[in-house]
Amino acid sequence: MDELIDNLFVAYREHINSLDWMSDATKKQELTKLEAIKRKIGYPAKLRGYAGLDLSRKSYFDNNVPISEFLTVRDLRDVGTPLDQTRWGMTAATVNAQYNDSFNNITFPAGILQPPFFDVKADDALNHGTIGVVIGHEMTARV
Repeated sequence: MDELIDNLFVAYREHINSLDWMSDATKKQELTKLEAIKRKIGYPAKLRGYAGLDLSRKSYFDNNVPISEFLTVRDLRDVGTPLDQTRWGMTAATVNAQYNDSFNNITFPAGILQPPFFDVKADDALNHGTIGVVIGHEMTARV
């Protein structure tokens, strides 16, 4: 994924530099922002976990209350603490990707890093045509 992202960054840099309608100062700002994009790939380095959450096998519905309480208490504990920019806005199993403009980062969870979007065994052309579209979308969604 890092190599694919690098390849798309190269193409995007070339595209930005070839724009005749964009001023040199604006191009410089855009390239600086592009180079500063942080990458979140696969899963977070630090998992939050669910230690202390007790669930039962009684029913899905009966587990909703303790889950809601657990998540609310966990979120309230964060109030007044420094913002953890390494935290993800989605689970590792999510089949999606995201650009976060507040932190200038792109996220590609493990859920999307499997066929049909990405296949480590596939040739580069196939991966550039599948996950490459997603990478390009996230890179340019911020412009």
